Amino acid sequence: MTCRVDTDLSEDFYKLLGVDRGASKADIKKAYFKLAKKYHPDANPGDDAAAKRFAEISNAYEVLSDEEKRMRYDQMGHDSYNNFSSGYGGGGGGFGGAGGFRDAHDVFDELFRSFGGMNQQRQRVATPWERRQAEREPMIMGVRLDFLDSVRGHTVQVPITTETRCNGCNGTGAENGEMQTCSRCHGSGTIDASLGFMQVRTACDKCGGTGTTARHQCGTCNGLGASKTQSNVEVEIPAGVEDGTVVWIDDFHGLRVRVQPSRVFERHGLDVTSRATISLAQAVLGGSLRVQGLDGSVTLDIRPGQQPQDRLRLHGKGMPSVANPRRRGDHYVIVDIEVPRNLSTRQRQLMEEFAIHERDRQGEVNMSSPPPSATEAEPSEDEPAHGEPGKDDEKEGGFFSKLKKTFCHEDDADEKRRHAGKEGTSDGRKADDGARRQIMIQQLEKKKAQLEADEGDAAQAQIKGITERLSELKAQQSEFEQKEAELERYQREHPRWDVDNISKDRSNRTIINAYSKSADEAPKDPEAEVDDMQAFFKNNRSKAIAYAHLKDMKASQKYLAENPELLQDHLASFLVIYCVDCQVDEDDELVRNVARQTVTIQYILELAKSLKRDPRECFNAFFARFATANPEYKDVFEDEISSLIERVKDRAQARLEEAKAKMAEEERAARVGPGGLDPIEVLESLPADIREAFEKQDTPALQAGFAKLSPEDAQYHFKRVVDSGLWVPGGNTESEDADGESTLLGGAPKETFKAVTAAPTSATGVAGKNDQEKADANGWAQDADAASDQADGWLNYVMGSSSYCTLL
Repeated sequence: MTCRVDTDLSEDFYKLLGVDRGASKADIKKAYFKLAKKYHPDANPGDDAAAKRFAEISNAYEVLSDEEKRMRYDQMGHDSYNNFSSGYGGGGGGFGGAGGFRDAHDVFDELFRSFGGMNQQRQRVATPWERRQAEREPMIMGVRLDFLDSVRGHTVQVPITTETRCNGCNGTGAENGEMQTCSRCHGSGTIDASLGFMQVRTACDKCGGTGTTARHQCGTCNGLGASKTQSNVEVEIPAGVEDGTVVWIDDFHGLRVRVQPSRVFERHGLDVTSRATISLAQAVLGGSLRVQGLDGSVTLDIRPGQQPQDRLRLHGKGMPSVANPRRRGDHYVIVDIEVPRNLSTRQRQLMEEFAIHERDRQGEVNMSSPPPSATEAEPSEDEPAHGEPGKDDEKEGGFFSKLKKTFCHEDDADEKRRHAGKEGTSDGRKADDGARRQIMIQQLEKKKAQLEADEGDAAQAQIKGITERLSELKAQQSEFEQKEAELERYQREHPRWDVDNISKDRSNRTIINAYSKSADEAPKDPEAEVDDMQAFFKNNRSKAIAYAHLKDMKASQKYLAENPELLQDHLASFLVIYCVDCQVDEDDELVRNVARQTVTIQYILELAKSLKRDPRECFNAFFARFATANPEYKDVFEDEISSLIERVKDRAQARLEEAKAKMAEEERAARVGPGGLDPIEVLESLPADIREAFEKQDTPALQAGFAKLSPEDAQYHFKRVVDSGLWVPGGNTESEDADGESTLLGGAPKETFKAVTAAPTSATGVAGKNDQEKADANGWAQDADAASDQADGWLNYVMGSSSYCTLL
């Protein structure tokens, strides 16, 4: 059941101020001042929602701060009080001016208590059924909704009681409808009452103002005039519904939706916010992160230098609008940065080295070991910092970079030194330690030069200490450089596939051949590239599809070994297109399988490109390493597959929409009439009686419909009918449609048509062929020439040549 949504969230005054019904006057005042400060228009410039909230809070405080108004509010309830206020609001009216009452409630307060809420403005109602409907209060029920269900929309079943007019008494409440004169008002329907100096006339409380009462109560409805029916109805709660929204089932039943808070998301209008924690490395270097969105997990791009509490925006990923489901808000992710509490020795060394080069820092950093001299300082910007650490360190990347490290033994530095016969080489002999030592030497030499100008004893003592430290550092540096040279010479003599030598020229002499393409090779012409792709698709389509349907890595490796010609960029392009085709066919299982095969080929091609190798030389290593890869790498691999599937779904949806638009345009073009108008659009634009006559092929009704129109309107619609092909002049008497059924418009003969259209008393009379008909016709044109000029001759053509009118 489609329901009306009431977004005017009128709340109980006590709930609006956040106080209990038994709250004291001081508590109410305190709550009001707190909320007024928060929602005051001056504190929220341009915020219409805050201004509306402030008005509601002020209205609630005005009622609850006044003892008499509060008492009436408690007696009548929220809805009844609001209805009463809207009917008599304004505070003054006929009672304004000096000595007037503050508002209408003060005037009618005693009447309300004396006559059960009845006053002189009460309308007369004819029957108990009508009186019951007029006095019936809407019933609002509550329903709890999960947060994500409020995003997607939800359907609930609700039991309701509906009232219908009693069939036994037709709503009168009297058996067989027999009524008698009211014994209290004697049929007048009103009674007079005195209130001090005022004389008030009000509706009779016994007959309800009708002047009559039931002689005998109806046995079916017990005099109520209504019968009740219990039923369960399905209520559709729209997507994007807010907490507190009332969804109306009918005029007397509504559902107030209470959306449960989410532990992940917070809603702010159509926007939502959530929080995500990133590592220190991600904050500094940038990266990406999978976070939970309203429609599933999404990839969040992290910029280098991300700061705590930054808000990253996911456009169009927020709540849908109830009024316009195509419109959506945004999803903002608030970034928290996790600072590691426990560091390994290596991590601490790197952080301390970062601290050495850190600029614009306030305060000091706790170092694991103090500098060799208190006078050591960071080199100035104009000094060259040879061997600056960190330049040769490869940044932590995604799945591919980690996989490449695994393939190339990049982390196996100790093993390389054992091959070189340098078992004693440790972290202190690595390139970054050598660079740090070189910086320290430069700092100490600079400080020594500054102190040599001072002849004091303290300066000379410092110079002595610096000179000893310099000698020690230079000896260590010389030993380090010698061992590095020996290691490089060993690697040149014993080449192997690792990250330090795979991309250098000397690796061409290793057991793995060099990449066949030159780095300076000019890119292919785009047209030639397209020709190559088409040729690949034509020659290898069946093989590529067979590869796309393979379900495990071992089978894929074997198939590529048997068909190495597939290992090229065109295979990845083909698989992406094939994946989109599968998504259009809504074969989800096949889509995921093809996406996995596509990502596999993409990683093999990227690995070959990075190592400057032919893909046929890399794919076996890829499969071998993947089989023993870390679970973390495989998780990232699966995320890549999911990300590709999301992109494929978007492209498939776009393709379907394009196809639908094209089909609709082709259908419209096929049915366009001789004058270029769409017959369906023209038929829908006709007056209702003419449209019905066309649908029923009723000639008399059609002519009668045109007779009701003014000459200009009749002329306008008739021309559109002809131009669209709905009415074809000169149609055959027995023209048939594609199904063989006669499409004659009632088979009206020419003479009948002319008699109707030329009748002197008809408003649709068309100028005849003689002056008498022109004078008598009071219709579309005063003379045949004017009609011909105005309608490009179509009317005369119809009159002169058509014997039957064919409805297409």
